[in-house]
Amino acid sequence: MDAYISKITQQLEGICLQVIGLVLQKPIIGMAEFYEEILSLAFGLTCQSISPQMWQLLGVLYEVFQQECFDYFTGCP
Repeated sequence: MDAYISKITQQLEGICLQVIGLVLQKPIIGMAEFYEEILSLAFGLTCQSISPQMWQLLGVLYEVFQQECFDYFTGCP
């Protein structure tokens, strides 16, 4: 059963990472509204283990938050 869930998670990761990449890398007004959903989805996909593909998402998220942090966190320097 665990192997079956692992295979499904791997397939979902590929699909979800494509969507997440589009949202984070396209500077379209209003796309920032999806950040909370993106983080929730990433959390769900990394609860059991973190694949190399999901590790790559960390760098993308870091860059996005470096640029737009001030809009979402009042305590950022």
